[in-house]
Amino acid sequence: MEDRSLALGNRRILDRLCQVPKMVNRGQKFIGVIKGAENYLVKGQVEGHSDLRGVLMLSEGALWLGDITADIVVVRGTVVGNILARDKIEISGSARISGKVESPLIAVAKGALVKGGTKASDLITTFEERRLP
Repeated sequence: MEDRSLALGNRRILDRLCQVPKMVNRGQKFIGVIKGAENYLVKGQVEGHSDLRGVLMLSEGALWLGDITADIVVVRGTVVGNILARDKIEISGSARISGKVESPLIAVAKGALVKGGTKASDLITTFEERRLP
């Protein structure tokens, strides 16, 4: 299944990336801490934590076990842990999150499941996904 780009505002996050993201591919498993000022696309599995100055995108079918901290977080897969996005977080309809979600801006698509609660300092909004696979 092809990954769909997600919209925040009027521009796709992938369109705004200035560099190709680092990737954890399907079938790969990363154990440890992901830190730095880079963008990441996770299609496989991560067991650990992140502290990124950049965008973290978790694809549909991907699994993250641990806490996530990044500037922007896009979740389409499964997260077991807390998420802190410094700028914004987008949770698609295929997302499954067991943990707290915190960011100034949070967008949640119909069908998403968040167990643990959300906290937004500015805005929490819902949306319907328009892009199809």
